[in-house]
Amino acid sequence: MMKDYDAELSKLMTSNDINAIQNKNRIEAEKALLLEKQNAEKKRQEELKAQMARAAEDEKLEAERSIALKTQRDQMAKDAAAKAAEVRKLKMEKQGVLGQINVLESKKKALVEIRQGVESRSVELYEQMLKDKESEEAKIRNRPLGTSEKDDNGKQTERSKQIRENQVIKSNEELTNKFFADCEAVKKTTASQDASLLAEIRNDQKTLATTRTVSSMGEELKVSYGKFTGAKDGWISYISLYSDGILIFTDEFILTYEGVTGKRRPTDTELEDFKVSEEYDNNIDMYNSLLTRGDPIVYFEIDYNVTAEGDSKPSQYKFNFNKIRVINTVSGKVTQTSTLNKVQPRTMKPEWDLREIVGIVAKEKNEFESLNKYISKGLTLPAAKKSVARDNEVAKMFDSMGIKMVSIPERNFKMLNTEVTQKVYTSVMGSNPSYYRGDNNPVEKVSWYDAIYFCNKLSEKFGFTPVYAVYGNTDVATWNYTPHNGDSIRGEVTQNTKANGFRLPTVEEWQYAAKGGQNYTYFGSNNLDEVGWYKENSGGRTHPVAQKKANGYGLYDMSGNVWEWCWDVVPYYSDDRCSRGGSYGSSGNYCGVDSRGSDDANYRYGNLGFRIVCSASN
Repeated sequence: MMKDYDAELSKLMTSNDINAIQNKNRIEAEKALLLEKQNAEKKRQEELKAQMARAAEDEKLEAERSIALKTQRDQMAKDAAAKAAEVRKLKMEKQGVLGQINVLESKKKALVEIRQGVESRSVELYEQMLKDKESEEAKIRNRPLGTSEKDDNGKQTERSKQIRENQVIKSNEELTNKFFADCEAVKKTTASQDASLLAEIRNDQKTLATTRTVSSMGEELKVSYGKFTGAKDGWISYISLYSDGILIFTDEFILTYEGVTGKRRPTDTELEDFKVSEEYDNNIDMYNSLLTRGDPIVYFEIDYNVTAEGDSKPSQYKFNFNKIRVINTVSGKVTQTSTLNKVQPRTMKPEWDLREIVGIVAKEKNEFESLNKYISKGLTLPAAKKSVARDNEVAKMFDSMGIKMVSIPERNFKMLNTEVTQKVYTSVMGSNPSYYRGDNNPVEKVSWYDAIYFCNKLSEKFGFTPVYAVYGNTDVATWNYTPHNGDSIRGEVTQNTKANGFRLPTVEEWQYAAKGGQNYTYFGSNNLDEVGWYKENSGGRTHPVAQKKANGYGLYDMSGNVWEWCWDVVPYYSDDRCSRGGSYGSSGNYCGVDSRGSDDANYRYGNLGFRIVCSASN
């Protein structure tokens, strides 16, 4: 076609026709376009040929690469299998940790059974002591009167009664001391076995606490793998730790690219290079295949130890998982290390309590001391027993409610360790006036009159001598007063300082107890948040007692929660009574041990409660 254009142009070059020039220009343009088209097609064909050549070369390279990768993968798998076999051979079979714990628990069981045997024998001795006491007391009291024991009318003299009472007390004391000695002798017969077993247990506990390492090459640690996740640049791995065939720990773990390959993961910038990205993907695919097939190209090690909880938590253990390592099986090099800081609690059944048994001997010692306290005051043995039984009933009631009376050092009084709770108050008064309800919350919306009424009712309930009197009468039924209805007690209120019943503390007693033998701004601390509920942390309401830190005497909530009524009259205001401690709505300035408050004795607020005291001799 190009020749046709050349022939036509040759004719036009010799023609004088004016149109020939125009045709010449047209044909030259068409020739130029055709030439450009031919050149473009030629270039395209050359590029296509080059692309085909590159494709053929790429195909050849890909085939070679696949062969190389397969060879590399198979060799790696072979090497890993050989190394894994070697590692397993080197691993010594050790008893599982649960097996060690079971041995330890069996020793604890033996120790507890020894102590239970001692306690059982002590109970037998106690029952014999009671029979002997009853028999000896009957002999002494029922012995025929001697001549010197009779008055002129043949009746027993008071001196004789006192002598025989002293004989009963002495016999009671001798038999009690014999019981203590016999129980101590029983305890000594098993003392060496007790001490030996306890020492073994403590040593076993130390052994458990020694860090141990388990490997996925053994039977204890199992690992399974998920697919590679680009979101986390690694393989989701699942580790499970067994002991004696029992699963004790499982966790999810990201096995990083570097952890598997031992090579650094390319940066995002490096991955912009196609060859780098391609190699990275190929490696991931290869390791996906290896991990999926279960080839041990890497193995895991976990460091952990087991700590026995304190004796207050019998048979409870904590498995503390510290570190996990990923190790390349072929090179033996650690490729990834992570800190676990995970704790798995485990309680063995049955639970064996190693704490000393607080049994019949301890009970009798407390009883004996309490009896002697009352006998020293001149009470007869029957009267002393009655008083001790009464004290035990009070302690039992408070114990059932999680509170207690505590002795205040260097002072002749005991104080309730918490504010009077709604549960205690309702059990005595039969109703609960509180706005913020809760059994263990402090009772509030009680007036000073309500508080002293409660004190006398509680004293009467347990047979103590009531402290407060209105017109000389301690019986609240004669006071013509109805609690919680806004009334005041009409008449002079007095207190009997020698009575052994319950009462409100004086301001001096309250402040002394609140300081707790310490020199803090607030009771028990200079940090009010540690010890009290007040405006900044209470949420505008009362809270259950004894949730904060106690002071040095074991008392709670003497800063904040509720104001506490005291006995004292406010100077110059005979109708006002003192209160101390601040409340849930008070700022810190009103919650110090020296802060003061006062209100009319018949006021009832949702932030006003009280606590009680009694004689230390109770």
